[in-house]
Amino acid sequence: MRKSLLVSWEERQPPALWQAARRGGLGLLLLSLASALGVVIQKRLYGAYQVLTARLRQVIQEEHTPDEDSSSRESESVILQVQRRLSVRMTLRQRLSLISFYRSSLFWVQCLLWACGVAWLAGLFYWSRPFSNWVFGISVRGMSTTGMGFAPENQGWAPLDWVMTLGQEATIGIPLLILFLAMLTRISIRAGNFFSDQYVNRWAHLQDDTRARLRGPTLSRALRAWVRVGVYLILGMVIFYQLHQLGALTQAVAILLGFLSFALSLASQSLLKDLIGGLMILIEDQYAVGDVVSIGDQSGLVESVGLRVTQLRNLDGELISIPNGTIDTVRNLSSSWSRVNYALTVSIAADVDAVMALMESVAQDLYHEPPWADRILEPPEMLGIDEIAHSGVLIRILIKTQPLQQWPVGREYRRRLKQALDASGIAVGVPRLDLVGPALPRTPAL
Repeated sequence: MRKSLLVSWEERQPPALWQAARRGGLGLLLLSLASALGVVIQKRLYGAYQVLTARLRQVIQEEHTPDEDSSSRESESVILQVQRRLSVRMTLRQRLSLISFYRSSLFWVQCLLWACGVAWLAGLFYWSRPFSNWVFGISVRGMSTTGMGFAPENQGWAPLDWVMTLGQEATIGIPLLILFLAMLTRISIRAGNFFSDQYVNRWAHLQDDTRARLRGPTLSRALRAWVRVGVYLILGMVIFYQLHQLGALTQAVAILLGFLSFALSLASQSLLKDLIGGLMILIEDQYAVGDVVSIGDQSGLVESVGLRVTQLRNLDGELISIPNGTIDTVRNLSSSWSRVNYALTVSIAADVDAVMALMESVAQDLYHEPPWADRILEPPEMLGIDEIAHSGVLIRILIKTQPLQQWPVGREYRRRLKQALDASGIAVGVPRLDLVGPALPRTPAL
């Protein structure tokens, strides 16, 4: 007791105050230098982030701009172009995620450094020490931290003791706790984004299946969402644990939270169904971003596959959002490969052998022509006559194509076939109607 009073009296004397002021000035200078160094690094990281963002926008713009270089289209198939652009996009996003992780970590470390630095400066003087204790907290370990200068010998440093004992033998200050939780949350999310992109990018490069590589962006986005859900769940558990440790969760508050949890569980049944449905869509690879699908009475290009909703863009440019829990039957029009299923109805009097030979010849010419050869996977298959009716003879042919190429290939085939039919004088089917009735009486001659 006497020793503690003597130490307190000495801290109030001018020599001790001047010594504390010198130490505080030196600490403030080091803190400013460290902060300036962090600002310089932040500027460099921001510049690199801007360059990569511009490059990513350029890649996305190239995907939506038709390639005017015919030589590149002849030497490289459409699906290989898509794979190459997806690979570049995923690599750029992985680098962006890494830079975002560095920037976020540096920002929060600077915030933590300034918070601890200001509290340390406040702890050097006896009149501002309560503020330091409010920020740092209180330790009961009986362990001293060297270099702090203001902690008594029978007391430890609360933040270090709180981390080492997982909060069992120390209580961290509310400001530092909030800052610490916010820092861990943001850094964990950024780290999860980077590792998700890295894992999916590496997985996609190791796969020989083209379909697996096209699923990369969708899987990366889904992993990011699950990482955020996990981080927020852990954050909520930590917050409730701290409230319990502080004695804030009284019986009344616990009952209120129970009712709220019950109400949220009832209200989130559809949300949980959507989340499970989205997870099954990704696991079973029902469709991915870039596919053209038909879901119920809606169809279009898949623009986004989230954990809750799937977004389609139809030919009218309308964005359609469909909850994953309501999706029952899905028709994927572009999974792995596609097909032109074309049927032509010709006149009942036409030479069907000549028509079939003409249709197959036009398809074979299209198959061997360089601009279209990369889009057609296999030689066209002539099925033959499917139907004979009063309207004509139905002849069907199949052309297997790359995903999403059945429409341009089908349009070009129909254009060439129309020209060939006109040149050969073959007429398409026209419904015939023969009128048969009783003979009319002949008018007698006058």
